[in-house]
Amino acid sequence: AVKTAPAETAESLNARAGAAIDAGRFADAVEPLRQALKLKPDYADAHYNLGVALDSLGRQDEAIESFKRATALDPDDSEAQFDLGEALYAKGRYKEAAEAFAHVTRVAQVNAEAFENLGDSYSALKRYAEAAAAYRDAARLKVGDAEVLQKLGFALGRSRQWPEATD
Repeated sequence: AVKTAPAETAESLNARAGAAIDAGRFADAVEPLRQALKLKPDYADAHYNLGVALDSLGRQDEAIESFKRATALDPDDSEAQFDLGEALYAKGRYKEAAEAFAHVTRVAQVNAEAFENLGDSYSALKRYAEAAAAYRDAARLKVGDAEVLQKLGFALGRSRQWPEATD
């Protein structure tokens, strides 16, 4: 009798791709993830992992679409929202990046990087008062971080909040 290998599941394909991603073999992760998504199109983790692999391969536009699908399927996945924000920011899509980072700060209120990136997004949009508020939260979580404090001072100055900018 001829034995056939058991068919791979979306979960096993995603796990194989995850191992490739962890090993830095991003190109090796893409095809198994595409196969997993053919088997299970609403698999948020596979969409997220595909976004990570594509982003790491410099394919930001495709990564953004994968991250968007992952976050649509699992809106409270703060890691997917964060990576979506970073990919959007890298493409100069600051308004959308700010929305993604703002979502992360609502879901994971202790994510200092999300607050800092939200401030960076608002600064890029010249929305300095909102940037200052985000940098204040980042500074609260990253006590004494010189870069965050410098960004906060700049945003306060640009938003004409002079007394606080000199404190």
